[in-house]
Amino acid sequence: MTSASLPLRPRLLVCAVLGAGLGSAGACGEAAVAPPHVVVVLIDTLRADHTSIAGYARDTTPRLAQLAAQGTTFAGHFANAPWTKPSVATLLTGLLPPAHQSQWGDVERAAGGEVDLLSDGFETLPELLGAAGYSTHAYMTNTTLTAAGGYAQGFDEFVPLPATLDGDRAALAATRAVLDNASGPVFAWCHLMAVHNYRVEAGGERFRSPHETPIAGATNAEILARYGVEFHEQAVDAYDNTVLFADALVGELADHLAQQHPNTILVVTSDHGEELREHGGYLHAHSLFNELLRVPLVLRGPGIEAGRRVERLSSGVDLVATLFDLLELPAPATQGVSLLAEFAARGVYAEKRNGERAGRAWITPEGKFLEWKPPGSPGSKPTLEGRGVWGFYADPLGLDQDNTAGSLGAARLQAAQRQMEALGEDSDRIFERETRGRPTRGVLNDQELEDLRALGYSGD
Repeated sequence: MTSASLPLRPRLLVCAVLGAGLGSAGACGEAAVAPPHVVVVLIDTLRADHTSIAGYARDTTPRLAQLAAQGTTFAGHFANAPWTKPSVATLLTGLLPPAHQSQWGDVERAAGGEVDLLSDGFETLPELLGAAGYSTHAYMTNTTLTAAGGYAQGFDEFVPLPATLDGDRAALAATRAVLDNASGPVFAWCHLMAVHNYRVEAGGERFRSPHETPIAGATNAEILARYGVEFHEQAVDAYDNTVLFADALVGELADHLAQQHPNTILVVTSDHGEELREHGGYLHAHSLFNELLRVPLVLRGPGIEAGRRVERLSSGVDLVATLFDLLELPAPATQGVSLLAEFAARGVYAEKRNGERAGRAWITPEGKFLEWKPPGSPGSKPTLEGRGVWGFYADPLGLDQDNTAGSLGAARLQAAQRQMEALGEDSDRIFERETRGRPTRGVLNDQELEDLRALGYSGD
């Protein structure tokens, strides 16, 4: 399906782009259609299988379910990394983590003077939309995403906000205000942190379980220390209650857009999920299992089919191409595809480049391949080349419980390896070409280090 065959798309007339004026009659001989606003709401740490739209037993996201009925849901959607910094860099550039390489940021390396930047050699989504006449705004409650780290490039307004419930409310209020006062098309990035922080106001807990399973063991010490959670059920309740809180905020914004700014493309997604002891631990950034990689994606707005559910696999790397297809703007060079166009079945790539569980994943309709670094290899940026420890999970959307790699045979593992190597080689070429002569490393200051520690990034 070509972009021209997609129904009900907002048409950006050439005369408007050339300066005839947004919303005015242009030299094309017909009235120009005002470009839609674009709002991306990123609910940090939201795993797909704890949402109502993915069939979760608890109704944690009733407002997201309403949005899904009004728009299109991508049921097989994944993050390309298990933590914020590389995942958001992918959303902003349409490039995979090995291509943009904005990955480090853990305390140990930063304390030694090393932290990766999102290089200014890459063109970001706000830069591209800014060139198309959009004003661009970010309301950022995640303190790992800083201007110094390269995440503000292309934004006319980049506002750091506290990673608190009030910070989330302020991000939503600022998003509404910038749209209400806009004189032209707006791109707004609204980042919410309640779910990441397991925080909800007293009296806001709907979900309560009998607390029967104590949390124990060194691997779970952090959730004990950070959240005071003593029982597994208590951790799940806290997580689900914050999902419900974030869902309500998204619903308020969605209502405002429908009433005041119906010509708005609204994107709701996440940067990664959360471990809740499926593989023995909690929190995130520690592995490439699906509790960390499978995330929601819902689109609503002009040109987006209502009530549609797309089952084929997709990932964050596809967002830029999808938005430009919707806007009928010339497609930038990315490693993603438009999720509104027809395309052949393909795999989803994800990686984690540091810590004990460093490795890479290749998710296909036939199953999910995982390759972890070989035991005893260096802790950072391992060279795998098929020498790692393999896992294969037949259900690509499941929770990776039954590893059947031993029964696959060498041929299928080698085919997955070749796919991942080809993506890695393509990514290396992109990185070298786009960052040549430009800085790719920086140093965090003391406050940025403290912010990183406060969010739980301690070097794994």
